[in-house]
Amino acid sequence: MFKQILVPLDGSPLAEAVLPHATVFAKAYGAQLVLMGVVDPAGLEVHEDYQRYVSPLVERGQEWFRLYLEEAADRRQREGVSTRTEVAVGPVPETISAYAERSSIDLIAMSTHGRSGPERWMLGSVTDRVLHHCHTPMLIIRPTEQGAPPPTVKTLIVPLDGSDLGEAALPYARDVARQMKLRAVLVEVVSPGLATYGEAEAFSGFPEEMIGHMEATAAEYLAGIAERFLADGSQCDTKVLVGPVSASLTEFAKTEPASLIAMSTHGRSGVARTVLGSVADRMVRSSGDAVLVVRPGGGEGRANS
Repeated sequence: MFKQILVPLDGSPLAEAVLPHATVFAKAYGAQLVLMGVVDPAGLEVHEDYQRYVSPLVERGQEWFRLYLEEAADRRQREGVSTRTEVAVGPVPETISAYAERSSIDLIAMSTHGRSGPERWMLGSVTDRVLHHCHTPMLIIRPTEQGAPPPTVKTLIVPLDGSDLGEAALPYARDVARQMKLRAVLVEVVSPGLATYGEAEAFSGFPEEMIGHMEATAAEYLAGIAERFLADGSQCDTKVLVGPVSASLTEFAKTEPASLIAMSTHGRSGVARTVLGSVADRMVRSSGDAVLVVRPGGGEGRANS
């Protein structure tokens, strides 16, 4: 499934923090890492009187990236991972996305921010724009300042909501669980009477028996999905939670240390509800786990059945 993994880098320890995660995937799948640097001429702060110096500066930037990426590639090669480098010129998000599309990249691995700090690479900026420019799955992490290596992943958490959109990550989740020998945990959050006010979530009252029915329906649904994982030879558990979606998922993730989360970018409530920048964004920021994000193509599932 993953044969080529693109890792955009900018020279910072924060951006490099995704490399151990990408390396784990590369080793599990026998994939090749493609380390990429992008020189953005528009990002060069040059006075209009000195525009003639832009081209030499771009060339110097390209040469710097070549040397930097070759050194980073050598380290991966010494770990037994096939690695190559790519240096490009252009707007960073668009250039990354276009390269991924034309080069048949199977996975893009990125940190949420890099050289210029959270304002530059945070979800909602470069990473978010890459996601929305191409349909390539993304492995997204929130790096620590210390750039600590990731723990050995033992559990794959798969949030679902009953829709085809929510299930878009399932083929990837099943393959990752099987290939990396992870225990899968399928999770659905029942949110009765959920209302959203900006970033806040609140409840209106629902009869207890109705909540119980919703929990039973979710449990039955998850059990059916779990059968697919079990048929693959993977361990699989299910969990139904009651409460606000984002808070419930992030709190649950904290109870499952050394986890990887696999989810689509939107589910039952549509793009406005759970695009990156909402639920997936909060999972990256709050859980501390790496998140495999799949952008679905569309469709309807149990929500309308």
